[in-house]
Amino acid sequence: MTGGAGYQYGADFFFNADGSGFTDAPGTLTFTHNIAAWNTVRVIVNLTSGTKELFINGTSIGTAPWGAAAGFGVADIFGVGYSDGTAATEVGSEFFMDDVELIQLSVVGLEENTLDAEVSMYPSPNNGQFKLDFKNAQSDNYTVKITDVSGLEVESSNINVNESASMQFNLNVAAGFYFVTITNGTTSLTQKNSVK
Repeated sequence: MTGGAGYQYGADFFFNADGSGFTDAPGTLTFTHNIAAWNTVRVIVNLTSGTKELFINGTSIGTAPWGAAAGFGVADIFGVGYSDGTAATEVGSEFFMDDVELIQLSVVGLEENTLDAEVSMYPSPNNGQFKLDFKNAQSDNYTVKITDVSGLEVESSNINVNESASMQFNLNVAAGFYFVTITNGTTSLTQKNSVK
């Protein structure tokens, strides 16, 4: 969507003074937030699929298209207070930001060396309990790291695989998406795990 003096916006997020909120335009990916406390806001932009996903206090609000003309997108962070979800009346607001962090969700240096193994993860989605099955894998010691969408590691385990092996996980984590990365130091594989 376009706005301002020729700027191309990839995503806008509105936090209204009545505790309502939405993305891009009224009625789009609506949510509520606590107006009397800090709110954790996380946005994941997938440049490959052209989508964005918004999380408010750890809960996914949903996904929507993201992008701008000529492949150029920007992120603007600013605070404007509106009385309600119609964005009709601007009012004074107490809007502060802290700890803004930009993270690239990719494995640097291992992209060209994909793990040559059949790895099944099930069930997905799950409640934090899931299993990894290795088949036709090179015999080696593997590290399995599980990170949340911000890149924070929530679990790390090692497994010795001799062509095949199984591994059970019992995570005590909030609902959301997690990334399971399996590596032997020279090759890697990352899969997305959904916890309800």
